[in-house]
Amino acid sequence: MNAENKYQNIPILLAFAFFYNLITFFLVHNINQDESISLSYLFIFPLFWIVAGISIAIYIRTDKIKITNYLEKIVLGFSTPLPFFIFLIIWHSISPVSHINSTSEYERSGLKYKQIEYTYSNLKPERKEYYISTGYGWIKDSIWEFYSKDGKIIKKENYMKNKYRK
Repeated sequence: MNAENKYQNIPILLAFAFFYNLITFFLVHNINQDESISLSYLFIFPLFWIVAGISIAIYIRTDKIKITNYLEKIVLGFSTPLPFFIFLIIWHSISPVSHINSTSEYERSGLKYKQIEYTYSNLKPERKEYYISTGYGWIKDSIWEFYSKDGKIIKKENYMKNKYRK
């Protein structure tokens, strides 16, 4: 087998891995844009991964793609969720910025509220923010709490309809 035939599946596998990861990042981006539907992604992600896995397995099983060397195995590995999870773990461990730990929206007395909790990379709370809906967007509201890296409250800010109050 000459070198040209030895790597003939690389472009196909690279294209599959590229589109696979592009769709995965698109889904993650959508989760971050609209947290209210993020629970549905618990079903969409595994379904997408299963369909993609079955698709590539069919191509390999029917000998349309033959995995014959380590480079093809490595490229095929990028068509799985594993590199994505490894990337997320590394990103969260080296990133000095805080990360959204949870968001929740609720309604009280006919008004919509949103709470966002941020954590440091060590998973300790960094701050809690509260917002109220104007119908056109969210504005700052309630008492925001800021924490030190060891989890103690270091500062509080009081907002009422986007105005800071002392």
